[in-house]
Amino acid sequence: MSKKTLISILVVVAIGIIISVIGLFHFLSKRPQSKEYLLAVSKGTFYRISSDGREIKELGESMNGEVHVYSFSPDGKKILFGIHPFGNPELTSLWIMDSDGSNREKIINVAEEKFEDALLSPDRKEILFRTSIDKPVDHSESSLTIYSLWMINLDGSNIRKVVDGTKGSVEGVSFSPDGSKILLLINETAPTKTLQQIESLDYYSLWIMDAEGNNKKNLGVRAEGYIWDTSFSPDGREILFIAVTSEGKSLWIMDLDGNGKIKLALDTNIEVYEARFSYDGSKIYFVTEETKPALGSSSWYLWVANTDGTNKKNITEDMNGDVLNFSISSDGSKIAFVVASPPHKRSLWIMNTDGTDRKKLTEETREIELPASPFSPTGNKILLRDSSVWIVNLDGSGKVDLDKATGMNLYEAGIGWFPAISTKLYSALQNADYYKNIIKQNPYYESLSAEQKQRIIALSPEQVIEMYENADDYKVVLALLSPDFLRELGDPEGSMEDIIKSREHREIASCEDVTKERNHMSLPPLSPDVLQFVVSFKDKEWPHLLFFNLDKSHYDGHWQILGWGTSP
Repeated sequence: MSKKTLISILVVVAIGIIISVIGLFHFLSKRPQSKEYLLAVSKGTFYRISSDGREIKELGESMNGEVHVYSFSPDGKKILFGIHPFGNPELTSLWIMDSDGSNREKIINVAEEKFEDALLSPDRKEILFRTSIDKPVDHSESSLTIYSLWMINLDGSNIRKVVDGTKGSVEGVSFSPDGSKILLLINETAPTKTLQQIESLDYYSLWIMDAEGNNKKNLGVRAEGYIWDTSFSPDGREILFIAVTSEGKSLWIMDLDGNGKIKLALDTNIEVYEARFSYDGSKIYFVTEETKPALGSSSWYLWVANTDGTNKKNITEDMNGDVLNFSISSDGSKIAFVVASPPHKRSLWIMNTDGTDRKKLTEETREIELPASPFSPTGNKILLRDSSVWIVNLDGSGKVDLDKATGMNLYEAGIGWFPAISTKLYSALQNADYYKNIIKQNPYYESLSAEQKQRIIALSPEQVIEMYENADDYKVVLALLSPDFLRELGDPEGSMEDIIKSREHREIASCEDVTKERNHMSLPPLSPDVLQFVVSFKDKEWPHLLFFNLDKSHYDGHWQILGWGTSP
């Protein structure tokens, strides 16, 4: 073979490699955004379902019992659930597993009292769960149900009863956003009622304690009737609740220590039925029923007000119909709400949080309702129940009947969204020391200026999440991409499972931005809205680089993973 012929062959091969590499980068950079998924639970089986209903994956083997209650951990990594064995409804076991269905572990059997529900603490170290017993009343056939609160370590050790229901029935429980406090709704009178008093009003009070179950404090709220819709503000400094008494249903807000109580003043013919804080905690949204004695009827409206009770505004006053329930998107920009119009028809609507740009997303049917968290993690889709389970885009397009698409009876199943991949690690970083140490582990952190380092370390956990999703400074974004986060990327398409999931030892050697270096690699330039990072690992068996793209142009300014793969 002549030297000229050999050179020609090498040139052709080189051109082929370059074209292949360009094709690979083009394919990965043009990959569609990772699909959003739903978790469906039916008859002891967990399913992961894509939002178009075309992908159905059973998460592990079916359990020998009904799933009584389930919830994701705050970081989305774990699913906590209770199982009632078939044929033995009295015995319940509490379980935990990874969100892909693997590593299932039984934590405890609950036998002495009936299991009700459970919560995993934001730091994933402890579990709160409630049990119930029926208390006979005066040796009659009547009985009252009282609820106790328990705490247990994640490994099943150190179980203890933190609130004895016989001294005050625990009707509700919730963690503060940072996980440091637990809010309790206590029925004081249920444990002491007699047969003669069984129909009398209850006395409810609000208590708070630390995350370990100690230092219980009465917040000075005592309602002769009932209390509902208790919630913390996003910063955990205030508490919102509705007091239901003989005088009506009123809305209150107070400080975390029980001081500074403010009653939201409304007309005497108006009662509050549903309330929650805005995304940033600066406003309160609530549904009211306004009685019209002259007409012998009432109307339901959605309102907004400042947290000090000022600037109240009815934002659905001009609508022909009653607002039944509502939900605020995770970014705080949209409100989805159900409207009931004569004669007994319901429709789904959406609008901006100030009441503008109102749109009707569905036609009237009889059964529309919103689940607790209807917005998808990206905020682009809404989950709703009708005669079946549906998904619809924010502009009303792309309606998917999930029951029809999957061939499953999802209307009878428990269903909700999987947490977002891009923020599930940082949503768990509630401990300041923990997340700061994680950030410092990133080798890129050392390349920051002193001002940039101080900027990051001064952040609260919530600000870290916001910074990661919205920062314009790519150096700061890189510093927030910790080794732990990279391990959480996963690969919904399955093409990179060997890289992300199966490699256990993945110590990062470096992490750098290569967006501006692509021209030296003879590769097409990326969009100015896309950043590409290359990560090298200290892994003798897998020395290759991992690259991935972050895109900030398609999801209202939020960073999204656009694609990843091995470097050429």
